[in-house]
Amino acid sequence: MCDVVTADPSFQALFDELSAAWARVRSVRAAIAAVSDIVLLPSPLLARYQAEEPLGTDVCVPGPSDGQVPNLVPVAVDWALVNEWRDAASRLQDSADAELPAARR
Repeated sequence: MCDVVTADPSFQALFDELSAAWARVRSVRAAIAAVSDIVLLPSPLLARYQAEEPLGTDVCVPGPSDGQVPNLVPVAVDWALVNEWRDAASRLQDSADAELPAARR
């Protein structure tokens, strides 16, 4: 089954999406850095720009709070995408005719 999934153009397109997402993140950070070179960013914005985002899906990060009690919220994850691919892989276990999701471009 591994060979079927990894050779499928849809799965390869998913990796293309990953590369494009990394390029977008780098580009957004570079744009903020370019502005920061010219305009003195306030500390909260500078901290957001310099922050590193966790890659795990089971991580919580600080969210809105009342100033007294920290509020932790789960990191943003497109669970519809995750579940779509998980369900498709499960269907492939049951039927070789099952299809993988189309790439989202």
